[in-house]
Amino acid sequence: MAGDIPAAREWLGRARIATTANLAYDRLIGYLEEMVRAGLVTEVRKPRLTPEGREFLQRYTTLTEMLSRFGLR
Repeated sequence: MAGDIPAAREWLGRARIATTANLAYDRLIGYLEEMVRAGLVTEVRKPRLTPEGREFLQRYTTLTEMLSRFGLR
């Protein structure tokens, strides 16, 4: 699921991120390209979270935890 990409830690390689996020490798590359354009990761070849990406991950985690408490996830 694409929502699992942020959960793959910033130090993992692309293949490991694809496996962790349960995505086809080519689909992951597309998502990484979108995240680069959004300023969440540094580059597609060696993706690293930017400060904005870390903030997004923190807010995303908070939101999913809140939705889970209400039985919505």
